[in-house]
Amino acid sequence: SGASRPSHVVPSRCRSADSGRCVAEDLAYDPASMELRFPGRTLPREQWTRTRVGLGPPGQRFDWQVVFGREAPHVVDLGCGNGRWLISSALRRPEADHLGIDLVPPAIRLGSLRAGQRGLRNVKLAWGDATEFILERCEPASLDEVHVYHPQPHFEPAHRGRRQISP
Repeated sequence: SGASRPSHVVPSRCRSADSGRCVAEDLAYDPASMELRFPGRTLPREQWTRTRVGLGPPGQRFDWQVVFGREAPHVVDLGCGNGRWLISSALRRPEADHLGIDLVPPAIRLGSLRAGQRGLRNVKLAWGDATEFILERCEPASLDEVHVYHPQPHFEPAHRGRRQISP
């Protein structure tokens, strides 16, 4: 007779499989503070990695080989915010290189810190304009996956041309 799982438990899997019960690390958020948790665990400081990169001068193509130092599938998260999805994907898929781009510097700093604290070498975060990145910095057919989860809607008629996605 196992206990039912609370609604705030991440449904994918529990770390304590042998006991059949979930442990605190399985929770998607901390019930005491109601703060969402970042995926993965913070490693000792000597295992942290540098994850913030520049996109280079305007018009220059982004060189995945130079930035990541290997050939791998290319995954881009446009408007990545603090990198929560990016970090989660990189933890699950170490064989792919993940690049997050956002226009909000504090979000990039936080995401870069969190990815670095997890020792992820397959994640880089960059400050920049996602539309410019796609139109001017990507080689044609160079991306294996493009993710856009929270695009700015730009409701104002004068700003509709800024939309990355239009209905």
